[in-house]
Parts: sequence; structure tokens; C-alpha cells
Amino acid sequence: MLRSTANSPTNAPHDINASRNSNSNNSIPQFFFPHGKPLPVAEQERKLRKVVIIANHLFGQQPYILESQFVSVTRACGLPRYMNIALFRRIDSLHQREERISFDQFVSGWSQLSQDRFDDVSLFFNILRKPGCAWLLPEDFLPVLEDIVLHHPGLRFLADNPMFQERYIETVICRLYYEARCPSGKMTMVQFRRSNFVQMIHSLGPNVDLNSTRDCFSYKHFYVLYCKFWTLDDDHDLIISEEDLAKYNQGALAPSAIQRIMQCGRIAAFARDPGASSSPPTISCEATMEEDQVHQQSTITLTYLDYIWFLLSEVDKATPMAIEYWFRCLDTDGDGILSAYELEQFWREQEARQRFFGVPEDDQIQFQNILCQMNDLIQPRVRGQFRLQDLKRNGFLAERFFDTFLNFDRFQIHESYQGSIRAKRKEEMERRQRIHDGELIEESLLPIFDDSLGFFMISDWCEYAEIEYQQLLLSEQGDMICDEDDEEDEEEENDDTGSFEDEDEEDASQLEEACSTSDHDSDTSAPTTPTKDPITGASLHQWKQDSVSNTSSSTTMVQPSTNTSEQRQQPQDPTTAQVWLWQPNTKAGNTATTAAAAAAAVNDEMENEEQGEDRAAEWVWLISSSHHQHLTNAPPHSTS
Repeated sequence: MLRSTANSPTNAPHDINASRNSNSNNSIPQFFFPHGKPLPVAEQERKLRKVVIIANHLFGQQPYILESQFVSVTRACGLPRYMNIALFRRIDSLHQREERISFDQFVSGWSQLSQDRFDDVSLFFNILRKPGCAWLLPEDFLPVLEDIVLHHPGLRFLADNPMFQERYIETVICRLYYEARCPSGKMTMVQFRRSNFVQMIHSLGPNVDLNSTRDCFSYKHFYVLYCKFWTLDDDHDLIISEEDLAKYNQGALAPSAIQRIMQCGRIAAFARDPGASSSPPTISCEATMEEDQVHQQSTITLTYLDYIWFLLSEVDKATPMAIEYWFRCLDTDGDGILSAYELEQFWREQEARQRFFGVPEDDQIQFQNILCQMNDLIQPRVRGQFRLQDLKRNGFLAERFFDTFLNFDRFQIHESYQGSIRAKRKEEMERRQRIHDGELIEESLLPIFDDSLGFFMISDWCEYAEIEYQQLLLSEQGDMICDEDDEEDEEEENDDTGSFEDEDEEDASQLEEACSTSDHDSDTSAPTTPTKDPITGASLHQWKQDSVSNTSSSTTMVQPSTNTSEQRQQPQDPTTAQVWLWQPNTKAGNTATTAAAAAAAVNDEMENEEQGEDRAAEWVWLISSSHHQHLTNAPPHSTS
């Protein structure tokens, strides 16, 4: 009888090795490169050699160069203009921190920073982060924002207003962390890539109008955020309480929602005091529940940066960060599930508002009907239990879900329209774009899109900011007209008076005192800024931890304008507030025209100088490439 040896133990190792060899030959190639797809070694050496040759020409006979002279070297490295300060200080931190860099230090530092960094995201991340740190902190973005504030032509009118410069810097950094979905403050490379910072800083040139951009660097968006905060902050200490937040949008938010915002709305990334977090303070066992509630209401506040996070989430509830924000506010027990009991507590206030507005009892919407509607809308795995992943499946539906329990005005808009307003709005915009491109569409397919029905309230952040900006512009123009009318009436009264000079002088003094009062005492639609010394580079090295307390009673007014030339002038008397002109000053005549022409000439000169540097650098590279094939990765500085 013959014994089969096919499955004998002696053959088992041979079969396993054969299978391993076959798997290794058919292995899946690497498809994920966190630092970018690697380049061939020859290509890496060629790129480094090109940068070194151009930098050698730019250094010339100078033993070292300063930060202000480093712009051309930054551009030779392929980096945008406003990464200059960040790159200079990063290379300087690798050496003795002498605030000057020699050629050898540059070659050594650039070789170290660009090693194994094959795309801009990983390279920028490596330049911004601290040595030995695997993430970015908010203060790591300060060199870039300092460079923009000090050198961008569109922000020259803020040169004498350091408080506005600080608020602008804080706003941009806060929005970057919001877009990256990083409330913890430790931004990883994945989150940094998600923030789209590299694309934004590449597109930000000296000729870019910061009022027309729609990204985090938009001054128009910053001004809308700051004005909305200013209207709530009565004492202007950059901190708002629960009573202040209750005035938001004329009391559109429910009281219970406001309490949860105050408890959960503090962002850890921008905590002003050590140990501050988004969780409410612990309740003492010895105190009564009433005393604890009074203590929480008197201590919990929101800063300006916390308010930015709130307003971005309130305006557009369809974004992933906004869904997480409002889910945390509605989840009162913190179990990760929005139960029917929790939602009913918030809906009771919506029922009270229906009674307040006079809705008949038979027409009032009951909670059971709302719960059935939300179950059909979200379709959770378990009816009546809504999880975060259920709401993230469709952001437009999640926006309607949150508005139902949080914002009564927006809830009414949703109820008056069938389907998702945001989805219909997106479809309408696509159809309008197709018509603009020349594509013919049947008239029956063109829906009526009327903003008077409230569609403008349900939009993304950019559209909301544009509308709010226009409303602020109209409001300021109306205030200016009223002030001019008051002055004309005052002059007419002075001219018509005869024998009652004493009474007229007293009335005129009272009227002048009323007119000289700042418009912000009665209408806080536009913020004011303290009169301080001009900003310096050293004042922005550290993250502003104590800026909330540095407000002043003597203020002057600054507002954005589409005119980026230096035609803006502050009043000489710091105690007198002056309404800022939103349009170019046409009364200045030839002076304004000369100033605009001078500013345009300066911009053209800067652009021509940069183009000349680029052409000179390319010429040096082409001439020198054939004579420097023997250069190593870190050649010595030529002293001849």
C-alpha cells in the first residue's frame, strides 16, 4: 500500500515558503505618502543645487543677511512671499538665534528642513512647527500672520491700530483651526492638510485685495465677525456673558441652548487661563443646586475666539465641525446619543415660543410629530436615538435637525419650505451657472428663488458674510447722512436766532455734546480700536494671552474699505470718534488722486522688482548649472 506524501510534514515548509515568495512578488505597491511622493535622488540633488546656486548669488560678498533682506532667498526656495519671516526664524532657531543668517547656515538649515519633504504641505508643516514637536500650536502661525499684517499693501491702513492687527491675527488663526477641525489646539499634519493653508498662502500675493477673498485671510470676513461680537459685548472687554449671548440675533436662540453654549462652547485651543476646558465646572456637594447654578452663570464666559467658533457653527450648521459643536451642546448627559428625552427638553421652549407668537393651540406642532419627522429625516439606526455618525451622513439634513431644536426663526423657514433649502439652493446655483455658460434650460425647470422668503438666512458662511457686510455698509452710510442732517439743522438754528443768543448758545452746546458722542454709544454696529503706538515685530512673537484686558476708553474708528491705498487718516483728537468712510474720499480732490497714483506706483515698483529678481535668479541658475555639477549638498560659501 502506497502512502501519499503530498500532505506530509516534510513538504509543509517548502509549500509555505513558496506561497510567501508568490505573495511577495505580487505585493501591493505603496500608495500613501504622508510627506509626498518621493522624487528620484538625482531630481532631489538638482533642486537643492539650484536653490544653493541662486542663494549664493543673492548672498554675494555679504557674510550674513538680516530678516528684511531674506525675501529674495525665500522666493528662491520656491516659497511664497509671506513665508519669509517663518523660514528665517526657523533656520535661525537651528543655530545661535543671532537674528542673522550666513550662507553656510542657510545651506545647512534648508537641507535639513527640506529633507524627505516632497510636497508643500509637509515642507510648510516642517517650517512652522517647533523643533522636536509633532504638531502645530496656534502661536506657530504668528510669524506668517505677522508678515502679512506688516507687509501686505491691503493692511497698511492698520499700521497705527495694533489692536485691530491683533484681532485680525487671532481671527485668521482661529478660522484655520476651525477649518482643520482641531479644537484641541494641536494640529497634526493631516489636519494641517485639511485646513488648506498652503493653497491660501500661495494665492495671497501683494496685489490680492483682502476684501474680495473668500478664505481665512479675508478682512471683510474678519470685520463681520468682529462687528457681530462688538454688538453683544457691551462693556467691550472682549468677553461676553450669558446675558450678552441672549441678545444674539434679537433673541433667536432658546435659553437652554444658550446655557449649553456657555458650558460647552469654550475652545481648549484658545483657553485664556490654564486648565480651562469646554466642560462646565464641577458642582460642590455642600452647596445647593441653586447656588451652583448662580455660581456657574457668574463665572462662565466666552472670549472673542470662542465666539468665532460659535458664529461659524451657527451660520452654517452643515459643516462637520458645526455638527460636532451642536451635537455636544444637545448631548446633555454626554453619552454620545441624543435621546428623545433630551430633545424634548429643548423642544419645550420652542412650544413656548409658538404660544408667545400667538399660534393657535390646534396649529401648534407637538413633540411627537417633530420626533417622527426627525426619524424620517435622519433615519437613525435606532429610532429616537440620534448618534453623531447619523447626522454626519448628510450635513444639510443635520442643519435642519439642529435648527428645529435651537433656533426658532430658522426652524420656521425650514417648515415653510419642502425639502432641504441648502440642497435646493445648491441646485439653483448650479442651474444659474449652466445658464451663464450658455447652456439652454427649459423654463419649467427654473424654480422661483426669492430671497424675501428667508433663503438668505440658510446659506454658507461666505454668502452670509457678504450680506452682513453690505448691511453694515448701508448702516454706516445712513449714520453719516443723519450726522450731516444734524449739523445742517444746527447751523440753520444758529442763523435764525436773533435776540436769544444766550439761549441759543446753551442749546447749541447741548446739541454739539450730543453729536460729539460716539455713534457706538447707541449703535454698536462697528467696533472701535484703542489709540496705541504702532505695532512692532517683537510684540507679535508670543501668543497674546492678556489681550482681553488691554482695552482703552479713548478710541478711534477703523473700518475696511475696498481702497487699499493709504488715504485713510485718523482724527488728531483721540477723544473724538469719527465715522469711517466706506468709499474713497472724493473731497480730497487732487490729493487723493496723487496718493492713489503714488500707491499704485509703489505696487508696480514692488512687482517689477520681484519679477526682476526672479529673472536674475533663473539667469544665474542657467549660467552656473553647467559649471557646478560637482557641488555637494552643502557647498562652502564662496569668498572670492
